[in-house]
Amino acid sequence: MAERDWVWVVLKREGVDENEVPTQVYCPVGRFFNIDTLKKAAKAEFGQLLAHVAAAQLSVSRSATRDDPAEDPRTLVSAIAPNPDVTLYIHAPAAPPQAPVASMAIPELPGLLREMEDKRLQEESRREER
Repeated sequence: MAERDWVWVVLKREGVDENEVPTQVYCPVGRFFNIDTLKKAAKAEFGQLLAHVAAAQLSVSRSATRDDPAEDPRTLVSAIAPNPDVTLYIHAPAAPPQAPVASMAIPELPGLLREMEDKRLQEESRREER
């Protein structure tokens, strides 16, 4: 198996409709490329997109959907090595819902801004008088 140190993957995030763009994911130098290593390499490659999930929570399949029965990881690993045309799918759970952003509305803000602008203008006119 250890002849190739990369594999084509497509990231599938639950709840996100996105284009299927194959990406090469590389195995860290000196590591044996198995499914666990592939998940860790995918987590590193897609860092921000997978910030909400641990590598162990990812799943790998030959199918774009999770509906297919789970495959034996040893079968997937053997599919990676001999065939550069194989694309594997990395499935990630949905990100947790975002908490609503607190309102930035501060009722006193317009008045404070006007007050600051008035002070600035007064200061400028004092400088000009000197």
